[in-house]
Amino acid sequence: GHDSITRLSEGLRPQIGQLWGFMVQVGAYSKPESAASTKKRMESGGHRVVTETIKAADGSDRHRVRIGPFETREAAEQVRDRAKAQGYDAIVVSP
Repeated sequence: GHDSITRLSEGLRPQIGQLWGFMVQVGAYSKPESAASTKKRMESGGHRVVTETIKAADGSDRHRVRIGPFETREAAEQVRDRAKAQGYDAIVVSP
């Protein structure tokens, strides 16, 4: 009935949100373990963390760790600066 349709659209909404907004890329690692430990550390700081595996130019895998999304560039830059202070090579990625 009608309820299941509503529930389905609600289930989709967070993922749409995840694709939109400024992201902070904390690092890109060749080892999945490195990405996983960074993700854990960021999550323990209360962030929403996304990992993506991409192919680097040389054909090897890179595991990106990103925090976000953030609605404003300012918010993303604050988190980037905090990550940089912790020694990460963090950058802001525009939507």
